Amino acid sequence: MEKKNSSYNHSLPMLAEMKKFIAWSRNGKRRMPNGAKIQAGTIVNYEAVYAVLQKFQTFKGKTLQIPIVQKESQREHKRLIRYWNQLKYNYSSYLYRCGYKDVYAGLQLKVIRVFLNWMKKKRGYNIKGFEGLFTLPTEQLPVIALTTEHLQQFLNPSFRETLPEQMQDTLDLFLFGCATGLRYSDLEALTARNIQRLNSGTYLVTTSQKTRTEIRIKLPEFARNVLKEHKTPGRLLPYPGKSVFNNRLKLLGEIAGWTQVVGKYRMQNGKRVEVKTKKGKPYRFCDLLSSHVMRKTTITTLLMAGVPEHAVRRISGHAPNSKEFYRYVLYSQQFLDGYTDKVFDGLAGVKCE
Repeated sequence: MEKKNSSYNHSLPMLAEMKKFIAWSRNGKRRMPNGAKIQAGTIVNYEAVYAVLQKFQTFKGKTLQIPIVQKESQREHKRLIRYWNQLKYNYSSYLYRCGYKDVYAGLQLKVIRVFLNWMKKKRGYNIKGFEGLFTLPTEQLPVIALTTEHLQQFLNPSFRETLPEQMQDTLDLFLFGCATGLRYSDLEALTARNIQRLNSGTYLVTTSQKTRTEIRIKLPEFARNVLKEHKTPGRLLPYPGKSVFNNRLKLLGEIAGWTQVVGKYRMQNGKRVEVKTKKGKPYRFCDLLSSHVMRKTTITTLLMAGVPEHAVRRISGHAPNSKEFYRYVLYSQQFLDGYTDKVFDGLAGVKCE
């Protein structure tokens, strides 16, 4: 219970206010800085954080509060910093106790930070002391993408013919995604209206739901063949649910023989730990396949082929200063370095006569 001479004499229940934050994000009352609606996937993340905070509150046995400052003094400012520091430490410890890794724990803290900034800047509450505290060291996740050899195997008609119909649909959707570099949510939104046929070729024209960037892509022959193969009323292609697609894609990789053990590693409280499958086994390459691989494969394939970065960004919709895009540049450079080393090592072995 606060002392009477405290410079803040009331507080707000965190979970109740966060519920409003999620509701406003869902109904469009709260929007992105550019005016776009908050994406459904982002709201799912908000709801996941809310659910964990509920469990944490139960675990602590007391209601989580947001102190509201009335008159601030240096002494009270330090006290608020201690309050938020303690909350961040306790919550981070709880997340690690639950087995979460740094990537997910960092997402949790980021959402809380966004929520508190919204309370301060948009709701007008005088909240102090949390600034700069709800962060964790970022982890650079490895880029999982298919090589040209992988793609060639998937493009081989004899491989496709060995697959049952459902798996053929999965293969076709995956190849179309690799040709366009679209996120799965953007793929699902495509209809026949997004296809434009001109004398110079067939184009896919759409707008990214996440970045609101207009995208115009000339489709290669294999992508045009996928469109010819499927006539889906109201939709461009047959789209299963994302989780179903991911499961089938893993099976597709297994059928293709991509079963080499590569492992999966994440940072947990600053330590590198190996993540195992639900069956307690190390991850194989096929186990790491998901819808994200389509987009990553497109970007890295184009970069490795020598397409200028600004042109690849135009296709992918990344901003010029995107940290995520720079990861793909580094990944593709590793492969280019390998090819370069192979060439020059071979030259070094040639003796002059």
